[in-house]
Amino acid sequence: TLVSVHQNGTISKWDFRLGRDGYQEVGRIHLSTPTYPVVWSYDANIIATASQWRGVSVWSLATGQELASFGTNYASPAFSPDRQHIALINMNTETLEIADLDTGESVLLPDATGIRNPSYTQASEADWGGTAYSPAGRWLAYRSYNRAILVETDSGERAAVLEGHGADHDIRQILGSPDSESLLTVAGPND
Repeated sequence: TLVSVHQNGTISKWDFRLGRDGYQEVGRIHLSTPTYPVVWSYDANIIATASQWRGVSVWSLATGQELASFGTNYASPAFSPDRQHIALINMNTETLEIADLDTGESVLLPDATGIRNPSYTQASEADWGGTAYSPAGRWLAYRSYNRAILVETDSGERAAVLEGHGADHDIRQILGSPDSESLLTVAGPND
């Protein structure tokens, strides 16, 4: 099945094995363009979008209903594997916060401060790829300059600082492997 979020906000599912009969519109969300990332929950039932003017919003794929929203100072959404939490970088305070999607309460991770988003040609390009949960939810990785920092989600304590990119490159995106054994970082010039 292919799920698409169209520029007009329509969410569609297409079971490509059924040909044209497999296409179905399932909802509509409000998109403020430009919208850069669309992040899936692990169970594929909700998505998060990040927009330059709207901040981060969480949406139901079944209904198109907005389930939660976070202000324009938030970026880089990542869902916990249990779908109960979302990690967000607060661009104003340069901190990493974990928000409970049921209560809306946020917890600041004590060792996740001093986060700097890379320099971009457009400010909104910083809205995606800066955080990644491990599939079991034990670890959360985030970017800061040319380093990837790994914290334990239960305690918020820093477990590792991974360096490997030159000082003239900033990490743009972090991805965790499905087996929780590796992190992939993508970096680019920080000019």
